[in-house]
Amino acid sequence: MKRKTIFIFYILVCLKSFGQIREVDSILIRKICNQVQPGKPIVYVALVEPSFMVEDFKRTLRNKEIIGIDQSNKSQSLILSRSEKKYLLRQMKIKHVWPDSIFKNSKRLQSNQVFEYMAEKRVIEVSNNNSSDTVLKFPVVFNFLKPISFRNGIYYLVSYYTLCGLGCGSKEIAFYKKEGNDWVKWLIISKGVF
Repeated sequence: MKRKTIFIFYILVCLKSFGQIREVDSILIRKICNQVQPGKPIVYVALVEPSFMVEDFKRTLRNKEIIGIDQSNKSQSLILSRSEKKYLLRQMKIKHVWPDSIFKNSKRLQSNQVFEYMAEKRVIEVSNNNSSDTVLKFPVVFNFLKPISFRNGIYYLVSYYTLCGLGCGSKEIAFYKKEGNDWVKWLIISKGVF
């Protein structure tokens, strides 16, 4: 009987970590998608490899005070305790499998399907009816790490990167803060395009 109880508990823990999405995760992810490409379908990767996002975040944690990339605004800074830093890093390293159809009008891809999908969905745009002025555009594919809640759910650490072609994409690591009934991007600590 004890083994059966332990097995059932184990199954429940696995289901919780591999298939559910919290409402706040959904809100934050939708907010990011609308900022990057408003009104377009959301295409995302089921399982994201967090390693290079973790390395970016580790560099930020070397400082006692996290000021963000807009260092002119000192009122937006954060001092994390040693235990908060460890907690955030530990949570960031956890691989999370996103469920299918997080939102209406969304599509989940496996990691090995991304470039094939992008090749299928690429669009050649001709500007000003001049065929010599063509641009090859790829769809945006999102790679989200699971948002991490801390300080009693007042703050969330949100990290993602996008792919928009071979060697093309963007990334961002930011703290979001609850203000009233809304979540606002409060402190950007890493951002870039590649």
